[in-house]
Amino acid sequence: MQKEMIAETADRTDEELRDVLIAISVVAKRLAKKLEDQQIKGDKQCRDMKTSSTVSPDRR
Repeated sequence: MQKEMIAETADRTDEELRDVLIAISVVAKRLAKKLEDQQIKGDKQCRDMKTSSTVSPDRR
């Protein structure tokens, strides 16, 4: 009886651990996507600023 309870507890613990690891993975993936989107947005803004601040050869 005691061995069965220990096995059930271990199974429950394993399942909870699995769920926590999945949740961490999901959050990490969302954060990575958000950072990537911000970096792309920042890179685009930098390119736009460089393009608008440079003088074309015709205007010199």
